[in-house]
This record gives sequence, structure tokens and C-alpha cells, in this order.
Amino acid sequence: TNPTSPSTVPVHRFSSISWRNVGNEAKLYMHDPNPAWRNGQYCGESQDCTGLQNVVFKDMDGSFVNASTGYALVSNNSQAVGSPGTCTLMSSWNAYMCPEASEFDLLMFES
Repeated sequence: TNPTSPSTVPVHRFSSISWRNVGNEAKLYMHDPNPAWRNGQYCGESQDCTGLQNVVFKDMDGSFVNASTGYALVSNNSQAVGSPGTCTLMSSWNAYMCPEASEFDLLMFES
């Protein structure tokens, strides 16, 4: 993710990914929001900038995670994942890996 993006990160969709000499832990890292963003300068007077807490990468065919089916890669935000029982926290990515990429999307409110 882009650690300088306080507001919104659009959903990214991946397919037909090929990896060569890339360790699993090096494929992805989802940054946490910068605590300094908790002020009116970035996202409004009374709003936290939560863009990086709501990132969804869709692995449409499983090629990103080397699987036979699609997955969603979601920020390390248990509220966004809902019931993390079906998802696996990938600590080195700071993200959850969840089966069924189609189950996740992004809903955005602007003021």
C-alpha cells in the first residue's frame, strides 16, 4: 500500500500473476494509518483518516497467493474482515488472507 494515502485506496484486482524468486513474506505489506493523520488537516474536522484500514486487494484466480481459487487480501482490521474465522492473519503482510475474493469490496462515504 501507499503509506502516504490517508483517505482512500481503491480496490485492486489481480489475476495471472507470476512470481519468480519472491518469498511469500515479500509479496505484500499493508501499512497502518499514520497516527498524525488524526486531525482536521487531512480528512475533515472530526474524522480519522481510515483509508489504509480499509484496503481490499482481490486475487481473482489465486495466482497472487499461489492457490487454486481467488482470495481477498484485506487490511489488518478485524472490523473490516468481520468474522476472521474464515480468514488467516498474515503477519508479514499486516493483512488478512480471506477465501472468496467476491465477498469483499469497498463502500465509501464522502462528506
